This record gives sequence, structure tokens and C-alpha cells, in this order.
Amino acid sequence: ICENQEEREKVRVFSTHFRKEYPDPIKKVNEDFLRNMISTKEKYASLTIPKAFWREGNNDLKSFRYINAFFNFYFILEGLYGNRKTKNYAVEREFEKSKEFNEFVEWMIDHLKKAPRHLKKINEMLKYRSKNLDVDGIIHLVVATRGDLHHFADDPNKTRGTPFNHKEFESIAWVALGLATRAILQKIIEINMSS
Repeated sequence: ICENQEEREKVRVFSTHFRKEYPDPIKKVNEDFLRNMISTKEKYASLTIPKAFWREGNNDLKSFRYINAFFNFYFILEGLYGNRKTKNYAVEREFEKSKEFNEFVEWMIDHLKKAPRHLKKINEMLKYRSKNLDVDGIIHLVVATRGDLHHFADDPNKTRGTPFNHKEFESIAWVALGLATRAILQKIIEINMSS
């Protein structure tokens, strides 16, 4: 701690901070890519909001705000596969009825099996809910986690999100990211095939 102006001038350090973040991949955009993006803007207009949620979720993920990231990815899933349902049991039923969504979950389970840290945490979360690592279990976990995180109860025995425990929800946010990414890619494929 500097006690006077002379010491401040010698030190020249007034503040420091440490910041953790995921590095952004370098993006190269050439003229053809930019031209194509502009010319197809209207073609993909129906995905503007889902892609905006994806971008926000990805930014939250890179900032270690896993609860916020989970919500943004969940909104994509609910919007594209929830058939306008909002109650947990109804959304879960809609997800279960969708063959496409079930395929995404199977794909995600395969990826989980290659990611031991996330697999361990997801298995813990499933066990807490007496569910298995299968399509129905993951669908239930995703929908139930949305319900748990959306409401706060000052009960230490209940799953809850706080500004202090984002890390506990990293793995479920990672699962939601995978599902949301597959959902958006599927819609892009459908748009491309219809035009």
C-alpha cells in the first residue's frame, strides 16, 4: 500500500484483476461468406430468436454463468419442441413424443460417455432424482432442472440456483448446449431441404 505520492510514482500499479474465460476461436470471414450470409438472411429468419438465445447462452457459458446459460439453451428446446406448453409435465411429454428430440438426446448421451467429468455430474443429478442415464432420464432431468432453477426456496436440502453456485450446473448447461445446437442445426437442415 502506497502511503504517499512518491511511493505511488515508483510503484505504478494501482489495480490488478484476474479474469477467467474461455478463449474465443479465431473467426475468419471472407467476402463470399459475408455475401452469402446477407443473401440468406430472410431464409433463416425463423431462427433469429433461437439463434439469439444460443448466442446469449454461449456468452454466459464462456463467462461461467452456467445457470443463465442453461436457461438460454432451455428456451431454445422449449420453443422448438415444447409445442407451446409451459408446465413441466407437459413440456416433458412433448419432448418425449418427439422422435427427433429423442435422437438428439441419444446423441448427447453418446457424447456424455466421452466426457467423464460431465458424465459423473449428470449421473449424480440423475441418481438424486432416481432416474437412469437414458432418453427419459435426461429429458426429465433437463425439464426438472429448469423448474428447480426458476424458483428459489431457502431450503438447503433442495436443488436451487444462486449467484454463488453456477459451477454446480456446468454439466447440465453443457448438455443443454448440445441439445440446443442439434435442434438449431436440424431446423437449418429442414429449411435448406424445403427451399
